[in-house]
Amino acid sequence: MAGYKKNMTHIILAIRKNGISVSVTLSTMEGMHLAESISIGTAAQVEDLRRHLRQELGQLHAKGLDVEINQVKRGNITFLGCNLAGRRIRRGNSKLFRDYIARAISGVILNELQQTLLQKIIQHNYYYFDPEERARILSYVDGNLRLPCGRGLLSNSLKYRGEIIQKLQEFLDRHDEVVLEGFVQFRLKEYMEELEEAVDRAVDDFLQEREQKEFIELLQHFVRAQEPALPEAHVLLGADGQFQVLNENGETVGDKYLEEIVLETMQNETCYDDLLISALITIAPRRLTVHCQPTQEREENMQTIKAVFGDSMRVCHNCSLCKQR
Repeated sequence: MAGYKKNMTHIILAIRKNGISVSVTLSTMEGMHLAESISIGTAAQVEDLRRHLRQELGQLHAKGLDVEINQVKRGNITFLGCNLAGRRIRRGNSKLFRDYIARAISGVILNELQQTLLQKIIQHNYYYFDPEERARILSYVDGNLRLPCGRGLLSNSLKYRGEIIQKLQEFLDRHDEVVLEGFVQFRLKEYMEELEEAVDRAVDDFLQEREQKEFIELLQHFVRAQEPALPEAHVLLGADGQFQVLNENGETVGDKYLEEIVLETMQNETCYDDLLISALITIAPRRLTVHCQPTQEREENMQTIKAVFGDSMRVCHNCSLCKQR
């Protein structure tokens, strides 16, 4: 071992027993540790944490490193201790070990804990919605977070995952123990703010949907409550949003049905889409065909018309009337 002497670090422990002092010298190679252990605690995500740890730390086996995981419960917190096996652990392997643990914890936060956090935010900030409405709001949040071009930091999950991993790495460089829920609450405040903003946007979307639904129900009531002015109507949609309404004989519907609507539109600067819906509600035909090219079909406007007229409405793209527009 003489060749290793200049690279050895000597640790001298003084042990006193029965009045006798004994000195014990432990030698470690420079750049090595005797042991490496990280403990992660959680109140409710034990199995999720265990699964992510096994998935991430299992990759160390291919690098010749084995990790043992044990479980200890302290109060309402369950700790999973991760112990890097081996008599001597190189510093590079120690960093790799902590990095993989950081990746595992970030996976639990983004894939499992996030849903619980969102539910708690909705419950606390929007307690006045009933359970069914809160569930609907949560579905809007989930949909917005999955959008490839969403709003806010959460729209880029890979970017935000990287930021969480970095914060975990910085924390684990200085600590050998971390509690999952506490780390999120106190160390990921920006992330929590993003979740709250995502919930606020989802509530706005939910309220808009509810208003639209109430509007549709009102229009349906108007259509059912009045006698149809025409047995059949054809709407020709133009590329610029303008339209023409024809009767069952292909004749333009007379001004007596539309002149009041046109006047109101000019006074209130209503858009063509609103004018079309108003005209159709006034005419209330038994059967309705909308003629347009596929590229001219306005999704939101067509959904409203379909919702009001239901099975009595159809869309046509290929007849002679379609080609006129």
